Amino acid sequence: MKGIYIKKFTALIICVLLSFSFAGCSILDFDVRNMMEAPRSDSDMAAVTEILDAAGRADYCYVQNGDYREAVMFASLTGKSNKDAFAFTYDASKRIQISFFSFKESSWHKTSEFTDKADKVDKVLFGDITGDGIKDLIVGFTDSEDRNLISIFTYSKEKDKIEKIDTKFYYTAFLCTNFRNTNKDELCVMRIENTADEETEKLVFSVYQYNNRKFYSVGSAVGSEAFSTRLTTIENAFFDMDGDGKFYVAAEGLSLQGVYITQLFTENSYTERFYSPYSANLERNNEAEFKRSMNTQLFSMDVNGDGRNEIPYMSQPKFTGISNAGYITDWVKPMFKSLTKEVVLSSIVNLNDNYYIPIRAEDRDNILSYKGSAEDSLDVYYIETDESKSVENAQKLFTVRVFTKPEWKEYTEKGYTEYTLILNSRGDAVYAVKDLYECDSSDYMIKGFTCIK
Repeated sequence: MKGIYIKKFTALIICVLLSFSFAGCSILDFDVRNMMEAPRSDSDMAAVTEILDAAGRADYCYVQNGDYREAVMFASLTGKSNKDAFAFTYDASKRIQISFFSFKESSWHKTSEFTDKADKVDKVLFGDITGDGIKDLIVGFTDSEDRNLISIFTYSKEKDKIEKIDTKFYYTAFLCTNFRNTNKDELCVMRIENTADEETEKLVFSVYQYNNRKFYSVGSAVGSEAFSTRLTTIENAFFDMDGDGKFYVAAEGLSLQGVYITQLFTENSYTERFYSPYSANLERNNEAEFKRSMNTQLFSMDVNGDGRNEIPYMSQPKFTGISNAGYITDWVKPMFKSLTKEVVLSSIVNLNDNYYIPIRAEDRDNILSYKGSAEDSLDVYYIETDESKSVENAQKLFTVRVFTKPEWKEYTEKGYTEYTLILNSRGDAVYAVKDLYECDSSDYMIKGFTCIK
């Protein structure tokens, strides 16, 4: 490959790394439809907290997970007014109190209150479970045994008050969404259980609809062969949509073959049952080439900021002699209609130091990455032809090295300049790069260097 092309390619990589070096990642929790009303004024908050204080409810209970973490929140729960509120507090016995308020006749009033034996509030969502056109409050509570259980609070037009619907749905994760395109939302519940021999785990996934004051299962995938035999652990699970807008549930973990995999389930609209749309799992790697320790799992994440998870699909190295420091990885979005995998981003993943570097799709088959000569470093090369299969025949592009902060301080204080660009600084680690070329800002195409959580 010509030297000028090498410089241009490296320029693109480094510009991308620099311009987006602090980009982050997140796991989708699928709360897109569960939006509250706009934040209330200080006077509204003061009025509600004054009522709580007068009742001896000043010990607030904050939500642990999800998008809504406050102890006092405002939302339209009655359909009569935009001014409704609810609060989580502890009573004298450390039981959780859920209080509801409405704005009537120019002032705030407490309208109802419930007590729960749970220790914590895990998560809050909103959705129209009853189908009356008014959003319901869905709360996940955590008990003293760290089990999560769902309760629902809904407004009764007949009684003109908030009522509580108790469920028996223990969960690992849950969401509320209009899964089946009806006039009401469904409750989608996922939980992970031990198998009978307690040596493996299985995922139990169900969708429930509320009718005539009861929940009915409208579909489930329980103890499937894929989960009970192929996965020995389930270490990440989430809800998402594929590239065609099809809802699915995913579980990720270690297989019996020692390979991390992602298993997907979606609804079969003809049989109304859940199934795995691919005949084979999206395996992360080739077993003979790639093994990971338990502290270097690579899970799905949103790598392009579109609010959806992409699944890391590790291709078998094209060239021999590649160390386990860096792997070419495509982040893919499943497409159930065509049973294909849309590549959203190609990258070099370094699982030893937990980061990834994006590369251009047209260059992915020509990139090599090796453990560098310096400690905690990764060398990245470009190789032009299939005939040249060793690093001696490749053009070195750049090196990424991870310093501890004391090491970096000592490095700079001694006046060393080999590593001049800091890509990221997180915790006690400083990620730096050397071998740079000038670049054109118009080449900024994709997200850059990203630390993996």
